[in-house]
Amino acid sequence: MSGDPDPSRFGKNAPVRALRAEDEGEARPVYVVWEITTKCDQPCQHCGTRAGPARPVELSTEECLEVAQSLVDLRAREVTLIGGEAYLRSDVTTLISYLADRGVRVTMQTGGRAFTKERARI
Repeated sequence: MSGDPDPSRFGKNAPVRALRAEDEGEARPVYVVWEITTKCDQPCQHCGTRAGPARPVELSTEECLEVAQSLVDLRAREVTLIGGEAYLRSDVTTLISYLADRGVRVTMQTGGRAFTKERARI
């Protein structure tokens, strides 16, 4: 049927965020948006986070890795890291690698102000 919204018609090539036939009857986070910090170097007035300084108490690297493992265990397919500016966390590469090494697609929303070539190679 033309215009069929059923993503299972793509089989293994279904978009990462789309529900697939194997997801039927399962309660799991297929796509996750994770605000890992409120730290930001841009004063955007449209920011829903009202980012600026980091929270007084943010998750430690160990705590973030525990959350990441929970997402892996729940079989999340994609995690988008947001903030503030997610890349301003000193451990963001550790977190990205941890998820990616376990088969999770990792993306990041950024304003890109201080995004360098070195950071882009992650």
